[in-house]
Amino acid sequence: MAGNLGSMTSPRPDGRDTPQRPGIWGLLRQFTSNVSEHHTLLAAAGVAYYFALALVPAVVAIISIYGLIAEPDEVADQLEPLTDALPSEAGQLVVTQLRGVTSIGDGRVGISLAIGLFGLLWLVSNAFNSSVMAIRIAHARRSPHNWVQGRIFALKLSAVAMMVTTVVIWGVIAFPNTLEAAGFTDGARPWLEAIRWPMVLVLASMSLGWIYRMVVGPSTRTRARIVAVGIGGVIWIGGTFGMSVAAGSA
Repeated sequence: MAGNLGSMTSPRPDGRDTPQRPGIWGLLRQFTSNVSEHHTLLAAAGVAYYFALALVPAVVAIISIYGLIAEPDEVADQLEPLTDALPSEAGQLVVTQLRGVTSIGDGRVGISLAIGLFGLLWLVSNAFNSSVMAIRIAHARRSPHNWVQGRIFALKLSAVAMMVTTVVIWGVIAFPNTLEAAGFTDGARPWLEAIRWPMVLVLASMSLGWIYRMVVGPSTRTRARIVAVGIGGVIWIGGTFGMSVAAGSA
């Protein structure tokens, strides 16, 4: 999509044409045209679909890990902060189900964990594979990989994304509790908690920039890459801020 922007030319005194940057309205018209031509919304829907599918094995993996480390009689106390935010019937259902999971033998829980992790990795790689395809469609680029190479490439992106997401979730949700447990004073904690948002923005932008460079290649204009990464980082920080507000009000 960015490949066709800025293609206007103007004559020079020597008779040659030089590139002329289009105005803001020209960029908007070219952008909307490219969105339609490259079926961007359809590609985005496919990416969202695969990421939504990945939530199911993620929940299975989390519950299985919890079942390996928790004791049945500790479930109600450990989940009290979560169940207090739910209706009483829903909270009781969650406690009952997880108590049943923790009562299962470690062997069966381990099998569920292995299946959940495999499904999570496979579906997340599908999601990133569709993301890579969407980016290449937007830039009218052909894939340099065959099926096996493309799957390995998507798995590499998935591994990096899962590590970055884990760090971001910790920074957004668990970091305030970590500061409290470490005994920081009330005067220092607000400043330390405020620092996490610029850190999350930088980490998200760097990660998106790395993925963009890996997919599109270094030939993309620096300005276009910075704009794309900046917009993605702002969207990411908005989503994580909403998650933090929800976690804080629970």
